[in-house]
Amino acid sequence: TGVSGTRVVWLDQSTGADRVFVRDMADLGNPAMFVHDGNSPKISGNRIAFTVTSDTTQKDVYVHDLSTGSTTAVVADPGDQQAVGISGKLVLYLDADQSLQVLDLSNGARTTVTTQKVANGTAAISGSKVVRADSRDGTGDVFVVDLADATPWEVRLTATQDSHIQPRISGNRVVWASRSTSSWAELGPELGDANYNSTVDIVDALVVSNYYVGNPVPRFFPSAADVNCSGAIDSVDSLLISQRYVGLIPSFPCQPE
Repeated sequence: TGVSGTRVVWLDQSTGADRVFVRDMADLGNPAMFVHDGNSPKISGNRIAFTVTSDTTQKDVYVHDLSTGSTTAVVADPGDQQAVGISGKLVLYLDADQSLQVLDLSNGARTTVTTQKVANGTAAISGSKVVRADSRDGTGDVFVVDLADATPWEVRLTATQDSHIQPRISGNRVVWASRSTSSWAELGPELGDANYNSTVDIVDALVVSNYYVGNPVPRFFPSAADVNCSGAIDSVDSLLISQRYVGLIPSFPCQPE
């Protein structure tokens, strides 16, 4: 099941078979349209990604283009592949080894998001950002990675003993279900985390200092570096981050204690 704009896509099993349908809620005068046999449908604009089980019981990933009416098998490698999400021309899917992959429909390039095993329904994509849950530490935690980064960097959004599952993403907002409640997060580093590794430490102070003097900084997030909200990133910000790290100040000047 998925929604994009005014279109809704869903799995119908009323006949005993898995069938994908879509309907434009802006034009309720037209009935739902049958897309193809398959399951796990996801929609983005004019494209619908879904999983098809062939006669040999192998699962492949297909994409239907509503603007052209064409349906194409985009991932049909040996073993099972399963559609997980789609955003524009990026198709998110589980490979046969349960690793998470992204296929770029514009050029056929594939990117491995993670080799950690994930289960269907525990990942989603929005733009170049992929969010997922895995249980590498025994409980489910939520991770996000931005494939637009020159060197994609995994950021962990949860770190409690609770089990966090079913993450979904839209733009810079991520929501997920926890064992005891539902939670959400606004993507982006916290104030002071200039290299966005989910920790504010002396490395961030060095990153800001290097940026200020013009040295190359491979991973830098200006929105997190101006810790005194002066409108400029300079040596004062580097000093404040150092002081915050060693405990000399409880918070940054523009951050509530």
